[in-house]
Amino acid sequence: MKNYILCLLGAAALTLPAVAQPNNTYNANNNENNNVNYNNNSNSWNSPPDQRGPHKGSSEFTLGGNGSSDKRMSNSLGGISFSLGSYFTDTTEVLLRQSVDYSNPSGARQAWDGSTKLALDQHVLANGAWRPFVGANFGGIYGKRVHDTWAAGLEAGLKYYTLPRTFIFADVEYDWFFRHAAHALGSKFNDGEWNWNLGLGFNL
Repeated sequence: MKNYILCLLGAAALTLPAVAQPNNTYNANNNENNNVNYNNNSNSWNSPPDQRGPHKGSSEFTLGGNGSSDKRMSNSLGGISFSLGSYFTDTTEVLLRQSVDYSNPSGARQAWDGSTKLALDQHVLANGAWRPFVGANFGGIYGKRVHDTWAAGLEAGLKYYTLPRTFIFADVEYDWFFRHAAHALGSKFNDGEWNWNLGLGFNL
């Protein structure tokens, strides 16, 4: 009997690791799955930031076609323009803008005109492909079509980033002209003209 009991105890001892092994494997598998799920979940939240558009310190160059018309839209002309800009915040930009216009109205001689302006634009959004903006400008108008004069304007537009540093844009502005600073905010505002611009831009 004693030998029989010893044999039973020995057999039981041999079976204990086999019984315990499935539980350990299950727990290990569960822990591994939990770690994998946790890592997967954490990775899903760590998506890379949007790399499109400028940031503080970025430069900008644009090239486009522009047009202008008087307030009644009865006398229009077109030309080319380019600008150089710099961002001193992620959304605020100062620009130097140059345009050259050509007109050949019926019954009058052809004429070349130009404008040089300094503009300040505030972008509404700091992320994403669409970047609407509003701003103001100040500069000079010169050429054969107009008397050399100062000009001020209000502007609004939209940029769309097709690539991280490349965008297409459209903007419109209303400019008014004055010879003396005292007229800058006076009645000359009602005698302005519309200008619009469409083109391609790059962040450097």
